[in-house]
Amino acid sequence: MNNLNGRWSKFREELLPILYVSAIQVWWLFNFSPKFMRLGSPWNVILITIQTITAISTTIFAFSFADKLPRFINLEYLDAFPHAQTFKMIQRMCLLASFVIGVFFVWYKDFYGMSNMGYFLLYSFWIITFILLYRAAYRVPSESSPPA
Repeated sequence: MNNLNGRWSKFREELLPILYVSAIQVWWLFNFSPKFMRLGSPWNVILITIQTITAISTTIFAFSFADKLPRFINLEYLDAFPHAQTFKMIQRMCLLASFVIGVFFVWYKDFYGMSNMGYFLLYSFWIITFILLYRAAYRVPSESSPPA
């Protein structure tokens, strides 16, 4: 039960970023769904509603358990291997290359059917979300919030 209280207090601390990210995701899903997901009118609404529920649940989970992320951000699980620093550098380069290639591919194939400014705003939202999640991962719990 103590773990649940810790999650609840983390959720309360991160409520504003969760609301911001969830609201933008919902707006984005209903206005710019990917081309491969544009079905007929009733099926499109059902699919976007399922996506919205999944996105909000994932956002709540990610921000509530953000204090578990520094282990993965710092790649501490690679410390057991010999030449851990080399492995960490290779993994960071591969992750960066994957992100850049993914961003370019989504823009080049025009998945969302938007203008270049729309893609700029989408990528800006992704960066803001990553910054908020990173900040939540390294935030020290406040002493003023008692457990529920």
